[in-house]
Amino acid sequence: MTGDAESPGAEGVTTAGSGGPLLRAFLMLGSVLFAALILRLGRDLLAPAATAVFVWFVLNAMADATRGLPGVGARLPRWATFALPLALLLMLAWFAVDATVAMRASIGAGAGGFGVAFEPLVAWIADLAGAEQAAVLDAISGRLGLETLLVRIAAGAAELVSTSGIVLIYVAFLLADQAFFGDKLDIVLRHPARRAAVRALLKRVGDGIRRYMFVLSLASLMTATASYGVMRLVGLDNAGFWAVVIFLLNFIPTIGSILGTIVPTLIALLQFQAPEPAFVVLLGVGAFQVVIGNLLLPRMSGEVLNISLFVTIFALFAWGALWGATGMFLAIPMTAALIIVLAEFEATRPAAVLLSRTGDVLRPGADAG
Repeated sequence: MTGDAESPGAEGVTTAGSGGPLLRAFLMLGSVLFAALILRLGRDLLAPAATAVFVWFVLNAMADATRGLPGVGARLPRWATFALPLALLLMLAWFAVDATVAMRASIGAGAGGFGVAFEPLVAWIADLAGAEQAAVLDAISGRLGLETLLVRIAAGAAELVSTSGIVLIYVAFLLADQAFFGDKLDIVLRHPARRAAVRALLKRVGDGIRRYMFVLSLASLMTATASYGVMRLVGLDNAGFWAVVIFLLNFIPTIGSILGTIVPTLIALLQFQAPEPAFVVLLGVGAFQVVIGNLLLPRMSGEVLNISLFVTIFALFAWGALWGATGMFLAIPMTAALIIVLAEFEATRPAAVLLSRTGDVLRPGADAG
């Protein structure tokens, strides 16, 4: 009698226990899908704002580096430490806009010439395959769509450059407001322990993203500048635009470096219709990509990010589907910030472990759960 009375209660507990995790999984999946929908629908508003936040991180990192200069850094007022980073940012923005406008004009004026540039290659392929040259040309143009590809590359760069004005406005207001962030946080979080925990979390996220963005921006600038020298050396048209493309692509791990080497090489092959200049571009740009990206960058950044390789590639495509070129540009720092935040709470720490590369998401002093 007693056993019969207890069994329904035990069954009820078991059912509730098994339904709890399932319900949480459905709620989490629904939250992710709802967030993706909001991000997609609000792309035009949210993407520039997110870009501005990460540019703001870079400016603060550069300002910190300026304050660390021996002799003069400590004596500079705070506003003066931002003068050099802002001047550099404005100069880079002007160069990017100018190079993109020149490239768009070049494509509009001479897009039909790309088909002519293919003729020596088409003739060689036709002789090798024993086919008609016209048939080979139709097949290549249909498969590759080179003119369309170039227009899309220029349009993608123009998409990033066209939002630079809005981004700079957002950055200016972030810089104006940042002096009050600490006071506002103290007002919102009145409990000392909670305030200290939130400050520690924000510091971890801020330090990691700031260091990553600063180091990657510096490495990308070095790669783009060196690549620009190689492209100018061989006389490649629109070398400034392709340097901008290389700079932006270097924010996309692995895929960006490969595209940043292959695309200028193909352009050189088309322009000169000879293998020697294209070979110089391939070796020169490729060498700088390898040396700076694989040797210098890891030494500069250390273990800043702890993201699974699969998650890295998935994040690139997922954010690219949501926000286009801007999403791929921001995918890795946003994913890194997400892992840091998830690792801070015991309930979400397993997700952070799965997203990380090594599984070690705890920092010294963190709660081991």
